[in-house]
Amino acid sequence: MIRPAPLALAAALALSACAPMMRDDTSVRAFRSNEVYGGDALLYLFVFNPERPRALSERKRLARAHVRGMPGCSWVDAPDDVLASETAQQGARYTETLLVAPVRCS
Repeated sequence: MIRPAPLALAAALALSACAPMMRDDTSVRAFRSNEVYGGDALLYLFVFNPERPRALSERKRLARAHVRGMPGCSWVDAPDDVLASETAQQGARYTETLLVAPVRCS
């Protein structure tokens, strides 16, 4: 499990630092954590425009598209309840503007 405090702090900093730059409503920022998922993938924190709450399905779609543009990386399927649980650990304030999901990079 991801420790909430470090990622929540990183998310808050990322949101404050990126918010002015995220004019495009589909912009995504990705931050790698050191938390392992499934043995060979790491959990990533995907940060979306904080002014627009998004459903889990939309956050997944945008995050997957972002990962396709990351050289050497691929999306790792994880159950929605895992994604929702990991994301919720970052704090209620962020549950609709963040996504914590596994990514495998070579």
